[in-house]
Amino acid sequence: MPAPRDAKNILLITIDDMLDVVRYRDAFGVPILTPAIDELMRRGVTFENASTTVALCVPSRTAVLTGQSPFETGVHVNWGPQTRDVIPAEQTLIGQAHEAGWHTAARGKLFHGQNGAAYQDYLNPILDLAEYTGGYVCMAGPLVETLGDSPVPESQTFDYLTGEWAASLLRDAPSERPFFLSAGIMKPHQIWDVPKKYYDMYDRDAITPPIDVGDPYADLPEYFQFVMRPGSDRHDTFTQGDLEIWRDLIQGYLAAVSFADAQIGKILKAMSNGGHWQNTTVILWSDHGYHLGDRELWGKMTLFEEAAAMPFVVVDPDVGLPGTRVSTPVSTLDIWPTLTGLAGIPAPNDGDGIDLSLQLADLGVEFERHGVITSFYGNLSLRTEDARYNLYLSGEEELFPLDDGQVFGRDVSEDLEYRELLGAMRATLKFEAQALDVRIVSKGNSVDGSAGDETFVVVGDAMVRDHGGDDIYYMSSEGSVIEQPDGGLDKIFVGTKGEFTVPDHVERAEIEWYARGGLIGNAEANELIGSRSGNVLYGMTGDDVLIGKYGNDTLIGGDGNDILNGGRGTNRVVGEDGVDMADYSGGPSVSVSLRNREFQQVNEDQVDLLVGIENIRGTDGADTLEGNRLPNLLVGGDRQDQLSGLGSNDELRGQNGADFLTGGIGADRVFGGQGNDTLVGGEGDDTLHGGRGINRIFGEDGLDTADYSGGQEVIVSLRIHELQRVNGIRVDFLDSIENIRGTDGSDSLEGNRDSNLLVGGAGPDQLSGLGANDELRGQDGSDTLLGGNGADRLFGGGGRDVLKGGDGNDTLHGGFGTNRLFGETGLDMADYSGGQTITVSLRNHDFQTVSEHQVDLLDGIENLRGSDVGDTLEGNRSSNLIEGGPGRDRLSGLGSDDELRGQDGADVILGGNGWDKIFGGGGNDRLRGERGNDRLVGGEGDDILNGHAGNDRLIGGEHADTFVFAGDFGQDVVLDFELGLDIIRLDDAMWSNDLTSAQVIRRFSEVADGDTVFTFGENVFTLEGIDTPLGLVDNLEIV
Repeated sequence: MPAPRDAKNILLITIDDMLDVVRYRDAFGVPILTPAIDELMRRGVTFENASTTVALCVPSRTAVLTGQSPFETGVHVNWGPQTRDVIPAEQTLIGQAHEAGWHTAARGKLFHGQNGAAYQDYLNPILDLAEYTGGYVCMAGPLVETLGDSPVPESQTFDYLTGEWAASLLRDAPSERPFFLSAGIMKPHQIWDVPKKYYDMYDRDAITPPIDVGDPYADLPEYFQFVMRPGSDRHDTFTQGDLEIWRDLIQGYLAAVSFADAQIGKILKAMSNGGHWQNTTVILWSDHGYHLGDRELWGKMTLFEEAAAMPFVVVDPDVGLPGTRVSTPVSTLDIWPTLTGLAGIPAPNDGDGIDLSLQLADLGVEFERHGVITSFYGNLSLRTEDARYNLYLSGEEELFPLDDGQVFGRDVSEDLEYRELLGAMRATLKFEAQALDVRIVSKGNSVDGSAGDETFVVVGDAMVRDHGGDDIYYMSSEGSVIEQPDGGLDKIFVGTKGEFTVPDHVERAEIEWYARGGLIGNAEANELIGSRSGNVLYGMTGDDVLIGKYGNDTLIGGDGNDILNGGRGTNRVVGEDGVDMADYSGGPSVSVSLRNREFQQVNEDQVDLLVGIENIRGTDGADTLEGNRLPNLLVGGDRQDQLSGLGSNDELRGQNGADFLTGGIGADRVFGGQGNDTLVGGEGDDTLHGGRGINRIFGEDGLDTADYSGGQEVIVSLRIHELQRVNGIRVDFLDSIENIRGTDGSDSLEGNRDSNLLVGGAGPDQLSGLGANDELRGQDGSDTLLGGNGADRLFGGGGRDVLKGGDGNDTLHGGFGTNRLFGETGLDMADYSGGQTITVSLRNHDFQTVSEHQVDLLDGIENLRGSDVGDTLEGNRSSNLIEGGPGRDRLSGLGSDDELRGQDGADVILGGNGWDKIFGGGGNDRLRGERGNDRLVGGEGDDILNGHAGNDRLIGGEHADTFVFAGDFGQDVVLDFELGLDIIRLDDAMWSNDLTSAQVIRRFSEVADGDTVFTFGENVFTLEGIDTPLGLVDNLEIV
């Protein structure tokens, strides 16, 4: 998309940790020297009362890049959600400029931690030109020891190279479209190891530390002390109790300020040389201010003016009187909408700031906004034109008038003369918070929430009764919340010294910053997050997630399948009931064993005691994870992990990296993921999935499966004992593997001389069993299955399949579709079990419609197995085995010696020619032997047995059976006739006149060797075990 014709270039200069050099210019006994910033002030408009949203890097920068407050994004601190977690890159300030046609370029610190791979992947799609690394920078370490000089020449420092890079781009800026250049300067973020010449700009002996200015730490609000900045030892640590060291530190900080300013100066010089001032909007800002020992505080992360205030200068060629200073309070939230008004980039979605271009054009313009808010979780600070008011969640307050030239203000909230100002600031804070969709519930009050999503700041002992929606509460442990069942997904941020029980129906809770309290969950599936201090988190019931963060934490999962992440420190991680996971994701590499029941050093920063833990998730580093005798889930990360399952049925997931995975004892599932992995199944029937890369897969003992599901189509043979390219992205070495599972593509799978299980997928596969007794499963797609030697089982699945049994007695199951079933050599069976009602004849050598969804061609098939519903199955002239199912089947043997099995259901079974074996099974069956010497077994149910021609042996089985004798039935034997239960049905055509049952018995029967024999000429049947013929009177039925 081309940018608008009147679009301007944009230069965004972001500085890290720079206090408001305008306000504090002369606060330390020597003037702060910033000639470049001074030049910008002469060229543009300086907003003297600018405040950050949060005095911390990540939330402040997230607010600028999203245009939204931390209450909207949920980004309150550095160690939690990041910018990339809450908004797609394309929707950020730079992303929208890129989408709208600006040429986007960035170097230096724009996001916190942007030099990491995750942020680079996030930024690359929205930057036309970027440079993430290069040059010396150190942001942590001993502070005092590094004062005085840079360890490298200035030209080799990160910020110097950022300035040079930006200047170079400005000299060669693209002319075809406007540019958006972001230059992030890291100094004066500690460490202050800048070149000595910048130290020489400040007379150390003339520096005046801010002693006895502002309120001493001991007089600061209690809530601030135990939640936000516990202990004043940081001041003593920094200064070592020495006033001279305090001067050294201030000199180092001011030197870093001037060093940063010098790099900005190079950029401004390039602006002049490139002639860009006439068509470029420039904004300079810092992410927050900095304490230099005032109030015995160092650094940021407070609500005070020293940390919340920052330099903020806007230069535009068309709007604003150069050299103007504006006292209207403004926020970092205003940067994006102001660039929209001045340069024409698209406005933010649901932005919380205002467009300052209107006031730049007319200083008389008044905004509806009367102040800006800096927050730290739910602790709020309001900056108006002449005062700052701080409200803590405990209900403690501070008021600082700033209209009398004070640099470091003192709290006057308890002074009677400021009572009116205090009341006005309270009301204004509520009004401005409401504009951010935040409801402040004052101490001692109670309110009812709505059914929608709401954010509450619950002050002191206030109460909220809510009625639905996904709500967020910021509160101290004195406050109370009543949530309704099924009232949405709610979260509480709480500052607590002791145990805080999460109210019913609230799902998530987090302890604020440094508070050393504990959380007790409820019956929900809770997410409980600790602070930077040591906490006790108890999940109770439900599948909970417990995150300790920093400090020496105790995490107790309770009932349910819980996930526990202790974080840095010495932690006790107790799973209790359920299948629980120790989660190390997001941290440095670990070495963890579930066999170890004592404290173990899992990495340099963390010592854990694991109790009742079944599963482990590793980090993105190189981890060593070991299970125990129980079934374990071990999950690696992005590097070279070693995972060992040991006992029982384990699941191992290597993820990315070249991993070494050992299943151990049990039926294990092992997934290599991406990378060149080694998978060892160990004992048991294991499933091994190598994933992308060059993999070595060793099944070892048991019946093991090489699993390729979820990947690209493969060609795999178990006959090959070398590395084989199975597809374009994968090379595998297979050893001691018996089975293969393919992909959803078009696979070619080949077994070996052993008994193999080969499973295809959704595509058209070719499966070859080769030797021994194999099972081949084509699944969906038009598959070709070749059984090979052995008694194989072939399953076509859905699609147009070709099944060839090969040598051996094979079972072929075509499945839905049009199938060709070739039994080839051996006694082979067409198996229709598990399908719909079928009609199949082995006499038919053409395609036959066997069911509504299946058409089959049968060749070389001797046997049939039906479905679970009523089937019609017919053999041929060969000897057939025909099996019905639970339904009402009709089975016909036709020629040769057949075996017919009706199974359950009321079946009709016809033997045909040959000596047949007929089994009715369960149900009321009708069995007819036809020709040949047959054996008929009725089974359970009231069966009707008719041997028909031939010398047959009849067994009725259980219940009341009927034996039919008519015509030339031969010489039959009934082996289990029961008096008073079974029936003999005789055709009266076998004699000439009407006879009663008794007459038939007297005339045609006799007892021989304890059996009753009925003789009708050449036709004879014998009732074994019946020696009293006249007892048959009631069992005889004449038709």
